[in-house]
Amino acid sequence: MRFWCAFALTTGLVASSAPRARAEPAPTPAQLARAKQAFADGKKLHDAGKLTEAIEKFKASYALSKSPLLLYNIALSLDELGADNRDLAVVFYRRFLAEAPADAAHRQDASDRIAAITKDLAPLAPEPPPAPAAHVFGPDDVHHQAVDTAPPDAALDLAAAVPEAAPFSATLFFRGADQPGFSSTPMLRRGGDLVGRVPAVHMTGPALQYYLEIRDASGTVITRIGKPTSPNIVHIDAGAPAHAYPDVAEPLITPPPPSAASSDHEDPIARVAPPAPPVTDRALHPIDVARWGATGLAGVGLGLGITFYALAHSHATALEHDATACGTPPCQRYDDFDRDLQRVGKLEQTVSRVALITGAVGALAAGYLWFRALSRPDEPRPAAGVSWTIAPTIDASGRPGAAAAVRF
Repeated sequence: MRFWCAFALTTGLVASSAPRARAEPAPTPAQLARAKQAFADGKKLHDAGKLTEAIEKFKASYALSKSPLLLYNIALSLDELGADNRDLAVVFYRRFLAEAPADAAHRQDASDRIAAITKDLAPLAPEPPPAPAAHVFGPDDVHHQAVDTAPPDAALDLAAAVPEAAPFSATLFFRGADQPGFSSTPMLRRGGDLVGRVPAVHMTGPALQYYLEIRDASGTVITRIGKPTSPNIVHIDAGAPAHAYPDVAEPLITPPPPSAASSDHEDPIARVAPPAPPVTDRALHPIDVARWGATGLAGVGLGLGITFYALAHSHATALEHDATACGTPPCQRYDDFDRDLQRVGKLEQTVSRVALITGAVGALAAGYLWFRALSRPDEPRPAAGVSWTIAPTIDASGRPGAAAAVRF
């Protein structure tokens, strides 16, 4: 406890208070006794950690004895209380240096603490504000007010608002009513706008179509305002106001290619269909042989089946008529003639069934082979129009027939 030695003896207290420069009456023995007691009480409170109460006792002792060493004790106790009290501790350190003798033991300690506390309490220089981040220009920085109407035979200027710092370029694509493809012209800087001009010679007919294409510094398209498949439409009306700047020079126009094909693959109007491949002789494919063979088999089988079914039905009718022609059956005796009719009818019925089944199988095979043939890339497609589909049928009573469907 470095500072308690300064006030260990009453004689030291008296001696330290004697050389004061101020002409003040010396403390009486009674005051010195109370000062010594206050100091002793303050020391006990300090040892107990009750710094605030100890400081009050030290102040009371100083008021009675006027010993500058007590100012050091007060300052050191305030210093120990923490940062909130160190500015006041500096005040008492400085009072101690002003009143204490030049050879006081704690002068250097007080000076060091003043320097340290003053440095800690010095306001920190404010950090400079962060530099604003560089703006990254994008499609949202481009704005265009569409023009709906314009007069005929007068130049039309179309503008896109683009910040001057933006590294963008723009191209105006336009076409009139008599143009299959889009002409183009670069849009030039005019203040905060990029302006493209449609010459008066193109302002004819009922309407003009246009779109804008915006590119960045690398030449990549970042946005389009309109496009070939859905361009902006300017209706040409004699009563419409003019949209032209007096200081815009006549532009350099790039006409559409001779084929009238647009540079944009999305343009269905200007796109030219590729020529049809020439028709060449094609070698007979095995599927062709099977397809036509199955088709013929289906036709023959269905034809024979229907024919023999009709013959069998005729013989069955004749057999029935022979049994009932004489009156109430059976009035006619079942003879060899009837047996022949029955035998022939059964044979015809068998042949009819076999032929119908064969024709049905052939029809299914032909349908599959026709599908395979039409699915081949080298198979020519039938022209659009009306097509018929015919299929064999058998009703609930076993009668054969055909069903047809037409497709338009």
